[in-house]
Amino acid sequence: VKRLHVLGGEPFLQTEFEKLLDMIEQYPNPLCELNVVTNLMIPQARLQMFVERFKKLIAGKKIRRVDITCSIDCWGPEQEYVRWGIKLDQWESNFRFLLDHIWLKLNINQTISPLTIKSMPALLTKLKEWREFRPIGHFFSEVTPGPSYLIPDIFGNIFADDFKQILELMPEDTEQDRMSKKYMQGIANRIANSQPNTDEIANLQ
Repeated sequence: VKRLHVLGGEPFLQTEFEKLLDMIEQYPNPLCELNVVTNLMIPQARLQMFVERFKKLIAGKKIRRVDITCSIDCWGPEQEYVRWGIKLDQWESNFRFLLDHIWLKLNINQTISPLTIKSMPALLTKLKEWREFRPIGHFFSEVTPGPSYLIPDIFGNIFADDFKQILELMPEDTEQDRMSKKYMQGIANRIANSQPNTDEIANLQ
């Protein structure tokens, strides 16, 4: 195993995840990368406990590196509405705690939907601020496999100005940056050429 992804539920709240770390301790794989996907809605003391465990695993060559991929879709009240249970103050406090541990590989992963596009520029502005400390990966996708009423195309070409701002905020410094921007441009182009679907809009309401 070269790369192991642990997704949710929330890994940091699952006792099985602690057992996984115990297994890695007992059966090391110095070439393996561990990626944990989290919504960061956990007490910081618990997050700190896991960070200390990760640090020991890496120092002991039990594992090659640890990535923490933090789920966040947009920024502002809209985020707390679309992702039930999230509190941005707590999320950002935990994220800034992780920023200080430069040996961790940090990413954010966002889901693009009709409910997040308008406040995605605010998230990209925050990402630019966080990247002043160190590199942070940026990954995103649309709602998949559904429901279909959360696909942005259902509204037709109403997000052109938003995507213009989004694309202007996306950097082109690295190959990953350029690939991400090209992918976002493709999403913007597809939505711009879509037609409104009143039935799906009614389903969303």
